[in-house]
Amino acid sequence: ALLMSNITPPTKIGDEATFVVTDIEGSTALAEMDEVTAATCAEVHNSILRDQLKKHGGCEVSTAGDAFTVVFRNACDALEWACSCQLALTDSEEWPKELVAISKDVPTVADV
Repeated sequence: ALLMSNITPPTKIGDEATFVVTDIEGSTALAEMDEVTAATCAEVHNSILRDQLKKHGGCEVSTAGDAFTVVFRNACDALEWACSCQLALTDSEEWPKELVAISKDVPTVADV
């Protein structure tokens, strides 16, 4: 389902679009070790990604598990969104602290 957004998704030939697919790295292994922490991660992750979508003009195309597919009008907006999500996750009071050190050491934004 498409999330209501402040932009109209690209719909015709010639429209520029940038798609981003996300995933919580190691979420399956985390769920096997600690279901409560994994559930907390998923809730915080989803909330932050959706909040940042509103701020950066993106549209949610789909979700599957902890993965999101989102679309933006251009690559700059997509990159700004990805960076803001990463920062918001690592700065969140709700993000499990045992994962913050791991997140700050991994250049996940470079994979976008």
